[in-house]
Amino acid sequence: MPLLELSLVTEAIMFVLQTRVPEILGILEANPTSAPPDDVSEETTDNVLSLFLYHVKEDPHFRNAPPMSGGIGVPEVAQAPMGLNLYFVLTAHHKGGTSPNENTLREQLLFGGALKALHDVPVINEHTVVGGTNVFEHVNIDPGNVIEIIYRPLPPEDSISFWSSEQNSVTRLSAYYEVRTIFLRPEPPALAAAGLVLSLGTYVFTDGSPQLTRGVSRIGFALPANVGSLDRAIELSPARVALLTQDDSALIPALPSIADGNNRLDLEGTGLARDGTTLHLSSARWVEPGNPTGTIVVSRDDNPYWYAGGITAQHLVRVRVRPQVDVDAVTLDVLPGSYTARVTVSRTVTLSDPGSTRTLEMLSNAVGLTVTPQIHEVPSISDMDQSGSLTIVGDYLLHADVEVLLFIGGVAFVESSGAPAAGEFQIDAGGSLVQFELTPELDAALTPNSPLPLRLLVNGADAPPAWIERP
Repeated sequence: MPLLELSLVTEAIMFVLQTRVPEILGILEANPTSAPPDDVSEETTDNVLSLFLYHVKEDPHFRNAPPMSGGIGVPEVAQAPMGLNLYFVLTAHHKGGTSPNENTLREQLLFGGALKALHDVPVINEHTVVGGTNVFEHVNIDPGNVIEIIYRPLPPEDSISFWSSEQNSVTRLSAYYEVRTIFLRPEPPALAAAGLVLSLGTYVFTDGSPQLTRGVSRIGFALPANVGSLDRAIELSPARVALLTQDDSALIPALPSIADGNNRLDLEGTGLARDGTTLHLSSARWVEPGNPTGTIVVSRDDNPYWYAGGITAQHLVRVRVRPQVDVDAVTLDVLPGSYTARVTVSRTVTLSDPGSTRTLEMLSNAVGLTVTPQIHEVPSISDMDQSGSLTIVGDYLLHADVEVLLFIGGVAFVESSGAPAAGEFQIDAGGSLVQFELTPELDAALTPNSPLPLRLLVNGADAPPAWIERP
């Protein structure tokens, strides 16, 4: 994993110097420091090697690197690791001798040992062992990083200019190193996508053929009690249709009446009504050798509840999405996720033979839609309790093709196989109940005047808005 702390790179090189220089020179110790040469204290300058990071530059070869992982909601540049080249100056310091001549010779000895140490270990990675110790493990650098140490031979004149700001000092004996390429840790991708684009293009249709321009749905929900429990309904396109019951006669207690139409799908277009109109749905879950596109026909005869209370007109086809669909005597589950919808429009023509007719079918273009879960109820949480729950309409949360994510107050909860601890949730064996445990921070934030927004995603599809309230 890329680094977040540049200091770890300095520590890794210092460890190589600290370990290898005494081995090379046969001395008791070498004392590397990251302090600049001017700040090295005279009281602690026995066998000191100053490794000072004086410049950082972005590596141009990695400036346009692609993001390490996809995601929506975080700019792509933030998801790409930043490649850096680090520039160090190495100097030696010793003040423990009996004369300036002895100190200078000692510094030259240390300097030569340091040059050889970095020459012998030009690359540090997760397998580099120095003095019997793994360097990355010693300084706590994650595997996968590579530190490449390159000696930069400067002309004497350039070396003098480096120290030109020191008006009262002679140019120091120094060596210059480039360390590359160090990657800074990028931002993680967003867990959930927003603002989905389900179709884009310019289409050409023959005259009289069915054409879909968009799918529309209406999501109804009740606001929390602190703002008056008001009902709200939002029109959405592309459509986001919630799963309710298979039969409208089945009453759902505690579900706001405003949500009764959340399973309604309106397909708008032209040429949608002739002698018969039938809905087609496609899903990646239904792909099989005999059905490579994953498309099924929702016939009126086998699925009357889909068309109950619907509308078929030249510019509108209205159906109600149900949790199951019957196809050729086989019942398929309709789960939350992404789908595409088409319609076939049939036309019966009379042939020249008396009494003979023929039915012609025309298939429309496809529009995208999302099928979402519908939250049935979120009981309020008392002042002395951190445990809560929610139920959905249906019992599919433990289905093999379902992935569930839960966010409360903007915090991602982790699914637990047992009783949930703080910040965790568990799906009950029935497949419709989700139990969760608030964190202490969320529990303190939940008050009668400050409900917590609850976000349930199933296969990436958001349920209609819901809140956790405290009476």
